[in-house]
Amino acid sequence: MGLSDQERLRGMYYAICNITGVANEWRLRSNEDDFVEVRNLIDQLWHVFLGANTQGLLWILGPDSMQTIEGEPQSPWSLALVCKLEGKVKKALEGKVKKAEAEHDVYPVRPFNALDSLCITTLLKHNNYKGFAASCLLKAYQSTEDIMYYLRRYNDDFSDRYEGVSNLISKIQGECFRAFSERDCFAKAYLIHEMMKVLYGESYPYGDPDVVTSILDSEGLYHDFAALMNLPLEDLIPHHIELIQTFEAARKRTDNKERDDYELTRLRLFKVIEFSTKTHQYEHVRKKIVAKLESTDLAKEIPKVNKVWDQLKKVWEENKEAEEKRYDNQCGSPLDCYGFETYSIERNAKDAEKEIVPEPEPKKPTKKKKTKK
Repeated sequence: MGLSDQERLRGMYYAICNITGVANEWRLRSNEDDFVEVRNLIDQLWHVFLGANTQGLLWILGPDSMQTIEGEPQSPWSLALVCKLEGKVKKALEGKVKKAEAEHDVYPVRPFNALDSLCITTLLKHNNYKGFAASCLLKAYQSTEDIMYYLRRYNDDFSDRYEGVSNLISKIQGECFRAFSERDCFAKAYLIHEMMKVLYGESYPYGDPDVVTSILDSEGLYHDFAALMNLPLEDLIPHHIELIQTFEAARKRTDNKERDDYELTRLRLFKVIEFSTKTHQYEHVRKKIVAKLESTDLAKEIPKVNKVWDQLKKVWEENKEAEEKRYDNQCGSPLDCYGFETYSIERNAKDAEKEIVPEPEPKKPTKKKKTKK
């Protein structure tokens, strides 16, 4: 089914509104000057887009905002109001149902989806102090894809009229390409997101959870997976290859379905353990994992689970100790990193000096000599 020019125009209005909104939020909440070229190009979009619309009837009919809206809306005023009122009227008409029917209506509740918190734009925010700018850049790029969908759907008069917008979008996408190529954070976020889809399973969140998905949901381990953004890209690639290859083998089911399914579930289990222990070691999580495995086909893996967990715990403790020593060497002590200890020592020294200095003895009052009149 094709799109009319009016539908394409409406789509472009809202896509440009979205991308400029991202740029405004980016400017307000991010102090760094990363990707400033992209922001400068986005700032030109409204000017180029609205500048392509003619105002030939303005001198006859007057301003559009002072007229009754008729026909197909074209201006920011008429298009915004029509879209707003269409939604409200539709909602009002749909709401005219009998009270008895309304009481028995059952609206499906969307289940919690941990992958929403592990999408690429959210993962990018965990990439050190420049993460927010990288997340905004990707959101801006996604909006340019929407604009190009409406603008270049057909090669016609509509696309010719907004050629300036098309050229500007091409420049924005070119700058995005440069950033995607130069920064590892985008590739890392993509790999992590793809691995998370395998870990949570194809039917998540609507299907019946298996033992691995049940562990993930019950323990809320998605919080810890964001820490994978701190790993080098080279460390993530082998995990991704192993998961995807095992997943593809299980999906083909050409050999032994039960064996392939078991191998994939087993790999998912151990990847969950490995990824979730990168930043924390929760003994209660280990106990719950073992308890869930006892009544499943993976019960025979419990000794291996405990062995792997102990190995990862040892590595985690060694890394933690090394990190603490590094801070001590840099700052002298954890408090001194923030200047608290230095301030405390200086203050105590000043207080001690005050205590050591003896107070002067009070002067004895002298008698005034009487003068003869």
